[in-house]
Amino acid sequence: MISEEKLNELLFPHTKVREIQAELILDVEKAIANKQSIVMHAPTGLGKTASTLPIALSYALKNKLTVFFLTSRHTQHKIAIDTLREIKNKHNINFNVADIIGKKWMCLQPNAHKMYSSEFSQFCKSVVEDGTCEYYINARNANYTMTVAAKEVDNRLEIMSPVSTEQVIDVCNLAKLCPYEIAIQQARKAKVIIADYNYVFNPSIQKTFFNKAGIRLEDTIVIVDEAHNLPVRIRDSMTQKLSTFLLARAIAEAKKYHYSETAELLEKLHAAVVELGNEVRRDDDFIKSNKGQGNDFDNANAAGQINTTDKTNATGFDEFVSGDKVESSIVNKEINNHQEIKNNKISANEITSNNSQQDRKLTAESLLTKQKFMDMIEEFKDYKILTKSYTKNGINVSISYRCLDPALVTAPIFAGLHSSILMSGTLNPTGMYVDILGLQKNAMVVGDKNNAQDNPKEALEKTYPNPFPKLNRLSLIVPETTTKFTQRNDSQFQKIAAICTEIINSVPGNSAVFFPSYYIRDVVYKNLSASGKKTFI
Repeated sequence: MISEEKLNELLFPHTKVREIQAELILDVEKAIANKQSIVMHAPTGLGKTASTLPIALSYALKNKLTVFFLTSRHTQHKIAIDTLREIKNKHNINFNVADIIGKKWMCLQPNAHKMYSSEFSQFCKSVVEDGTCEYYINARNANYTMTVAAKEVDNRLEIMSPVSTEQVIDVCNLAKLCPYEIAIQQARKAKVIIADYNYVFNPSIQKTFFNKAGIRLEDTIVIVDEAHNLPVRIRDSMTQKLSTFLLARAIAEAKKYHYSETAELLEKLHAAVVELGNEVRRDDDFIKSNKGQGNDFDNANAAGQINTTDKTNATGFDEFVSGDKVESSIVNKEINNHQEIKNNKISANEITSNNSQQDRKLTAESLLTKQKFMDMIEEFKDYKILTKSYTKNGINVSISYRCLDPALVTAPIFAGLHSSILMSGTLNPTGMYVDILGLQKNAMVVGDKNNAQDNPKEALEKTYPNPFPKLNRLSLIVPETTTKFTQRNDSQFQKIAAICTEIINSVPGNSAVFFPSYYIRDVVYKNLSASGKKTFI
């Protein structure tokens, strides 16, 4: 166990510590002191936030570092804020905290929350540059210094710290200030920043945020909550795709709203992508030779997809195409330079002028399609995947850049941090996540892999046992019911509901029921009859 004196030194917020929790705390302290990454599989209920955040904060206060607590869920922000309040109250220390979520979700502009992320990014940039956002104007002077009103609100929030994002938004709404800009100012003074993964692991967002907040990567300790979600988030954010179907919709929409110049430019882009598709080896002869054979090809083709089990021909669908080849195709279509695409745009104000969300989606199509094309050409200079597919709506050609290895992004970031803590109740096997996220590459940057056991930079892997008695857990399988897709019907759902009702009514306290999908939850709930108990969905 850990002495009370040691717990106070580590700013532990509670009076007692569990045995397994004590082991976790000491492992985290060791990893931070040695500037290591630690990957922890720790079951739910162990107290991961209370065992990591205080220890990281204690070290950061002594060594002039900043702690990032990263989570993909807005609800998890509250747990972190509550933990930091408990630390302040118990140990009577003062430190600043910044709680920040996605810029779109902090925006006070009408209908901003209904926009798509890329759409909002363009909208925000436009209204700031045009000087039409009163919230930004009230918060920042022309030289980006804070206005008097912004300083007053910032000082008030500092006294209240730690405050949640919701509190920041409420205060800023009353003062007509941009909550995001106020949060940036809070981050400049914060010892702990609670934020989404993107603020550290999206290279472009990280660069902008760190520059504005005056933070250096090497001066940060990063705690990644629910870290099993990180790989897929990285893959999704780094994957881009542009298709002729998308371009066709964008062209139709541009013409609908009388953007003739935009429509003309999009038609050139469409022709360039089609031209690239014409060079794909698989041609219409293969389609003709397989039609009417009564095989999987016809079934898949009818559903808008092509079966690729024929290995001899499947390679024709997907081909690698170089960035130079894509640019060459653009030039051939008399699109003289990338600046022509950049300069041709639809006003973001016009996007939000439409009342219907569907109309806004359409109005944004032209703008976002061109931006997506530019991102692919400029950010990813190496090879793209060119796909030609045959659907019931015709031939669709797409160019995509697919991120399969998140370590391309995460490895250099982890290598640049002071230390990192990755934790989850489902981070098993830990070695897989070490490999996927490039934490071994992080270790190799600073040491010889052959001497990994003696290398203090080698990523630590820890798996902690469940703190609750196994006798408390009863696992039962009910073979009379199933959620298998082919057997889903009203009778099956009624059976599931009846068994759930029987269990709920037999338990003297509260019950929690989990479902594999929202749909199954809803249909079972209709047949649920838990007598005398309040139900929350």
